[in-house]
Amino acid sequence: QTIVNQTQSQEETQQVRLSDAMPDIGKVLLSWGQVLIRGKQWRSDSVSLSGGVKIWVLYEPEDGTAPRCVETWLPFQMKWDIPDTDRDGTIIACPMTPDVEARMLSDRKLMVRANVSVRMCAMVPEEALMYLPETVPEDVQILKNTYHMLVPVESGEKAFDMEERISLPAEEQPMETLLRYTLEPMLAESKLVADKLVMRGIARLRMLYLGTDGGLHSWGMELPFSQYTQLDDQYDPDAKTQICFGVTGLEMETDSEGQMTMRAGITGQYTVFDRKEITAVEDMYSPSRTVDPSFDELYIPSVLDTQSHTLRAETAPENMPVKMTDAVFVPGVPQVQMTEDGMQAQLAGVFRLLGTDMEGNVSAVNSRWEDQWTLPASENAQVRLAMEPVELPQYGGSDVWTELRLNADTVMQQPIRIVTGAELGETATQDAQRPSLILRRAGDESLWELAKKNGSTVEAIQKINGLQQEPAANQMLLIPVI
Repeated sequence: QTIVNQTQSQEETQQVRLSDAMPDIGKVLLSWGQVLIRGKQWRSDSVSLSGGVKIWVLYEPEDGTAPRCVETWLPFQMKWDIPDTDRDGTIIACPMTPDVEARMLSDRKLMVRANVSVRMCAMVPEEALMYLPETVPEDVQILKNTYHMLVPVESGEKAFDMEERISLPAEEQPMETLLRYTLEPMLAESKLVADKLVMRGIARLRMLYLGTDGGLHSWGMELPFSQYTQLDDQYDPDAKTQICFGVTGLEMETDSEGQMTMRAGITGQYTVFDRKEITAVEDMYSPSRTVDPSFDELYIPSVLDTQSHTLRAETAPENMPVKMTDAVFVPGVPQVQMTEDGMQAQLAGVFRLLGTDMEGNVSAVNSRWEDQWTLPASENAQVRLAMEPVELPQYGGSDVWTELRLNADTVMQQPIRIVTGAELGETATQDAQRPSLILRRAGDESLWELAKKNGSTVEAIQKINGLQQEPAANQMLLIPVI
């Protein structure tokens, strides 16, 4: 059972003072951030996430020398309330790229702001005892329904480390100073093999650096990874998985020969969904004795639909750099509202562009993008949205664009009424005045309701009226009394 599934956004601020070795600030250009997950905690009434944002602020020095970058760490802690429970469950925390801004307080001090958004899902294992009577008297009628549902059956995480020696290709400008580095793990393929989950993907490394020519340059590479984790049960290959990655550590070291070593920690958080056939006894009665069933409601988190849409985010910013050096897209949290046509998702994000203008000066631009997307929505169902970039921003002429993936899961927890037990009375003597046949017009009631109310059976009504399914509205029915 999912006891919380919610995206929370939190703003953190910090004053940063330049070290004595750095020149005074002339102008703040751009800022970026990388969320690192440090820990998760489950309490009886809440779940929490601790971590921080590694922040880089690029600025032009007042003395006109080459741009410099200030690196700082901004810790955060988030908490989600949950119903009181004495059971520990699984916490899946999916952080988004943080929206980071910086402004000058003085020529030696910055005010840094980071808006951190995390989609949190907390789940606990749940058991329900199903009452399926094996031996009952022949006169007792039992209403059974079978539901075919896609339900979450297992969740967990796989933590692993990456270490890679990094060398710039010969055709790239040699590096003088590394300014910024970010890592984005992305899933390429997941596969269930009996009781193992295999995850293959890439970690997209992006760097901004000062070259030996004194200019700004960006470069990146894709680092492949393949991991598997042991599951608690065996599943068919067509069972579905949902995987979310988080970065738990990220460091870049440069030796005396200019060789770089990247060390990163990554956690792959997963949920397995399997198709289950659930048979429930929903009602009992007898035409010839009293039957006193006890009822309860069963809540099963069924996934009705999973959709993935590819979107194009595009903008034509004013003051577009003539020569582009670096482009980053920071997606926002999708906002949703119900309309007559379905569910409307409001999508937004910011392009952070860095380059040079016609005079060769450093040019930094923030350009906002917005769009709307309408999705069909089922009554009593909840639609969960997640948006993630799938391509690095590209540019041409006065435009810059990227591709995004919008994932939409439609989930329903509609209660099913189930019988949990029944007390049966003795067979009663039939009333001699009781009619043996009733003429009744069909209305909103089902055959089961008609049979139960009039002391008959569904089978008997179907047989005498030649029915294979529920009757048409206002159809006249003969109801034999048993």
